[in-house]
Amino acid sequence: SFNIAYHFKVSAILKKIRPALVHTNTIQGFSPLIWLTIKANKIPLIHTMRDYYLLCHKCSMYNNNKNCDTLCLPCKTTHGIKKNLLKYPDHYVGISNYILSRHKTFFEIPELKSHMIYNAAQATSDTIKKMQSDKLQFGYIGRIAQDKGVEYLANELQKLSDHQKAEIKIVFAGKGEPEFIDQLKNKLQGIDCEFLGVIQPAGFYQKIDVLMVPALWNEPFGRTVIESLSFAVPVCQTDRGGLKEIYDPNSSWMFSPENGHLSILVKQILENRIEIEEKRKHCLKRAEQFSSARYIQNHIKLYNQMIAHQPAAHRSNAYSPLPNQLE
Repeated sequence: SFNIAYHFKVSAILKKIRPALVHTNTIQGFSPLIWLTIKANKIPLIHTMRDYYLLCHKCSMYNNNKNCDTLCLPCKTTHGIKKNLLKYPDHYVGISNYILSRHKTFFEIPELKSHMIYNAAQATSDTIKKMQSDKLQFGYIGRIAQDKGVEYLANELQKLSDHQKAEIKIVFAGKGEPEFIDQLKNKLQGIDCEFLGVIQPAGFYQKIDVLMVPALWNEPFGRTVIESLSFAVPVCQTDRGGLKEIYDPNSSWMFSPENGHLSILVKQILENRIEIEEKRKHCLKRAEQFSSARYIQNHIKLYNQMIAHQPAAHRSNAYSPLPNQLE
């Protein structure tokens, strides 16, 4: 939370390259002390909040299988160290309105010093060719862990009738503790399931009809939702954190991760499979709203605004305004 070791390393880099602006993102390990280092060199500073590191030493605000409304004693201690440095960024960016407002609950961020810029997902050039299967293929991609809701997902699928279980397959992609994965396999007895490990996204989305995002914690954004839509795969997602914000009823389903809620939704999807194809038609259009081009242009616009407000004497000699439009 206060790492002095990086002060001299970062300071030497700044003096060597003389940047017009510094944009920090994930600073766990560096600690917010590097902000003091940056501002000591009179450089404009932007920080993007991609997780809860400034509030929670575990970065998740999720403990004992529930989301935290307040800071526990360990987090109060680490946040107490960090909060003395929160004044240094000239501007804060949140990857969702949710994560921005969550931070504003715990420390003051003036409206003029904050901005929301959604994450982006690279759009695919061609719609992937779907693999044919008699079964309805659900998929999960990401970290295979309890807070991501995969155990909840397995428990909900077990609530299906034997006939309904025979109609589906669940495909998991990503890393997880071997012991936990074995527990999931036991919970999924009687259901066709496959664990692929780490795999390229295109290969994963080619295999599935619907992506499952069963997160229990308050996701800051939910990038896999946008990624899935960019592959024309509709999404079945929870209403936690920033996920609720990016939900689109034309291309997705949303549910609250409570006992019995997901199993009811899966039954409805099984009984009305044509809805999958209807939602698939809207996926790419929704994904375009989170394009890389839009993401980059939003940042370039903010960078130019920040640098323009700097006194000329403090600007790098190498600085020239960045183009607002991408070639």
